[in-house]
Amino acid sequence: RKRKVNPKTYTNDLSRMKKHIISRFGNIPIKNITPPMCQDLIDGIVATGKGKTAEEVFSLLNGTFKTAIKHNLIVHNPLDIVIHDKHEREHGKALTIEEEKHLLQTAAEPFKTIFAIMLFTGIRPNEYETVQIIGDMIHANNSKRHGGKREIKRIPITPMLKRYLSSDSEVPKMPIYTIRRVFNSILGNKHVLYDMRTTFYTRCKMCEVAAAARDEFVGHSSGVLGNTYTDLPDDYLIKEGQKLDY
Repeated sequence: RKRKVNPKTYTNDLSRMKKHIISRFGNIPIKNITPPMCQDLIDGIVATGKGKTAEEVFSLLNGTFKTAIKHNLIVHNPLDIVIHDKHEREHGKALTIEEEKHLLQTAAEPFKTIFAIMLFTGIRPNEYETVQIIGDMIHANNSKRHGGKREIKRIPITPMLKRYLSSDSEVPKMPIYTIRRVFNSILGNKHVLYDMRTTFYTRCKMCEVAAAARDEFVGHSSGVLGNTYTDLPDDYLIKEGQKLDY
């Protein structure tokens, strides 16, 4: 697992493994773990209202059992007959134009610039620490690439972002929990930090940014063929980024 995911994902997975799986099954030989035991574990997590955690624990267990089968430690996967409803993921709720203005007008520096970067680049909160200004572009690590592969996202400094940032600016650095605290103090419980990514994607659609450029900005995969044969130049991305002006 450690060789297939980025370090932060591995750390989170290890924490879930220890908290939910090893604490329950750590002293039981894997061949003695039964479907009812697994069903009880998953049902218990779901009962606490943590559907996403239940799905993640199910996935970790499934990977463990499949590996055990390949190593001839067990014959059958206990999860094959465990009933598990997939958690419906929420992809965020875009800020309204009024909420966006309120956030940027209320925030003091350096948070005003930080929020502007997040609003007008669509980076994920855990990617902010990797943000760099390279010429007229913002570069950041794409945290959703697997197998240890490093991929850089490129987002132009759009007209909206130019109001707060230039190619000569410094990117303010701040712990993500501090950024989240200030964000919540301004918008309350109406939104979460990730909603700024949803906002950016929504605004790109509103401003008719080409789908290929939009996906490049946010780091969406185009599939194996698309990723292999598509290499959009900076000048094209900058041209499309000019549309983001509202």
